[in-house]
Amino acid sequence: MKSASTSAGSPAANAARTRCSRGTTSIPGWRRTGSGRTGATPSTLVPSLKIAAGPPATTAGYALVWICSTRRGTCRSSVRVRVRYRKQGRLRFISAIDVGRVWERALRRADLPIAYSEGFSPHPKVSFTDALPLGCDSTGEYGELTFAVPIDLPSAVSVLNAAFPDGMDVLFATAVEEGGPRIAKLLQASLWDVAYPPGTSLTDAAAQALAAETLIVARERKGETVHVDIRPAVHHLSCDGPRLRVTVHHADHLPADASVAIRPTEVDAALRGFQTELPQPALVSRLAQGRPEADGLVEALSGERYEPLGPRLQRQFL
Repeated sequence: MKSASTSAGSPAANAARTRCSRGTTSIPGWRRTGSGRTGATPSTLVPSLKIAAGPPATTAGYALVWICSTRRGTCRSSVRVRVRYRKQGRLRFISAIDVGRVWERALRRADLPIAYSEGFSPHPKVSFTDALPLGCDSTGEYGELTFAVPIDLPSAVSVLNAAFPDGMDVLFATAVEEGGPRIAKLLQASLWDVAYPPGTSLTDAAAQALAAETLIVARERKGETVHVDIRPAVHHLSCDGPRLRVTVHHADHLPADASVAIRPTEVDAALRGFQTELPQPALVSRLAQGRPEADGLVEALSGERYEPLGPRLQRQFL
């Protein structure tokens, strides 16, 4: 007797003999799929052919009733939401790939109606901006989520935060208007705080860096050491005691005279050229991302303004 593995969208389906795909099962159960019984429906293009038909299944095991495609015209009630979230504590040491897994797990636990992509391996419609360097703390990470149906944002944020592990929370969320600009266009620069051990004085090194015409650092490129000037990519630099605050332009929004995007650790390396005994930073934190201005940075989603430290030691690099 032939085995007939099915994937009809119910938990009772024999998932062990199926592949996790839309309407496709493994042999010997391939003749009855989650898209309908093969050979039961005439093709609309070639009437002499018989094809599978019926509602698609998103997975071999089961499909929740709210999962839908985000292909144009198939899920007209879908909404996009942009979020700002933090990544702190022990989560500083997980990679960008693991961050995506944390989000997928939290969305499942919160039972939110996230939309799924097309294809043989559907995945949640969640995208993130540039990855945070490993080991850095942040209250300024951003992502965009697509939900299959309209949701109540405050309650959704509440249940999602409850599902996150310690160290990750959504700080701000807003719905995206139809035809709104891509989030990358809003994130033009990052504001960083570099904290050194207590008692460290940055005054002399910062003053010399501000007075210098160039800030040269060494980089490894294809096995060779090259020297680059990072000053054009630095929008603002200030300090207060053992804290350094620096605003750096993103790669897609560099000034005309800037050739490379930089990391805050390279600003630290530039300061060491003026103060060789400078201790290693205790913590590097990204505070926010947004639009740089002469007197600070305007956060992309909320419009909150961040000002520089130490008004006596600050200068905008133009």
